[in-house]
Amino acid sequence: MARFLVRRLALLALGLLVASLAIFLVLRVLPGDVAQLIAGTNATPEQVAGIRAGLGLDRSLPGQYLGWLGGLLHLDLGRSLLTNQTVASALAERAGVTVPLTAMAFVIAVAIALTLGVYSGLRHDRPVGVAIGFVSQALAAVPALWMGLLLIVVFGEGVGLLGVLPGNGFPDAGWGRPGAAFAALVLPAVTIGLIEGVALLRFVRSAVLDALGQDYVRAAAARGLTRTQALLRHGLPNVGLSLLSVSALQIAALVTGAVVIESLFNLPGVGRMLVGDVGNRDLTKVQGEVLFLTGLVLVIGTLVDVAHRVIDPRQRAEAA
Repeated sequence: MARFLVRRLALLALGLLVASLAIFLVLRVLPGDVAQLIAGTNATPEQVAGIRAGLGLDRSLPGQYLGWLGGLLHLDLGRSLLTNQTVASALAERAGVTVPLTAMAFVIAVAIALTLGVYSGLRHDRPVGVAIGFVSQALAAVPALWMGLLLIVVFGEGVGLLGVLPGNGFPDAGWGRPGAAFAALVLPAVTIGLIEGVALLRFVRSAVLDALGQDYVRAAAARGLTRTQALLRHGLPNVGLSLLSVSALQIAALVTGAVVIESLFNLPGVGRMLVGDVGNRDLTKVQGEVLFLTGLVLVIGTLVDVAHRVIDPRQRAEAA
């Protein structure tokens, strides 16, 4: 197990290094000049050159990257080119929205996938099972933006038909008002959770159908258990492992969905901040934000891999 952990941590570090290089290079090919943006349209070339030198943008690309990488090794993500605020403090403020939103969406997605996936797998040959499969495929094709707008129209306060949940903004006091903060994240989390949940549902349904055909489930049924009891007692652990494996692949989709949904629901999260900073060409801040989101995905994926190794006795036996 120790060798596995060391290997996974090494892969995590390598993934972050490759991601940092890719992020740095991609941002450097974007059009526009942040020094010109700061100086204004009436600035002279000498003034623009002075600002560029002050920001370190006149250095070579390898020099800029190594300087940024050196800061990362000390957990220093740099400072905003426009406001001089540290990127770490800006991320700390906004992560209080993005991380809970992603966690709530993940819980909703897993709950949908487990309950409806298992039920539709058990009832796959009946109309209700067929209907769940059809509806899940239809919902999987709906863009998150449309789903969010639909939920706002139905449930949003002030504009919705029912008007029971906030559909815009976040409390100024943040999590100082936990009830209001949680309510503000319900509709965005449901939006993301529905889209990702129906995607996971199909994998769970397939895993249930596969488990029902296994000999150990048939043997349990032959001993007097119903098909449902045999699945829940003996097949569900394998279904859970399948869900755990696939959910690691959906983490990136959850984070990407949060970027879009934060803008739709006017939430002050990392995703919304990222969209604004890209438009302002605040390269240092964008680098830190994208690396934070990428690192979040990689860390969660690593934790899922470790959990899979701990839970699944077959992997432990292979390692031994």
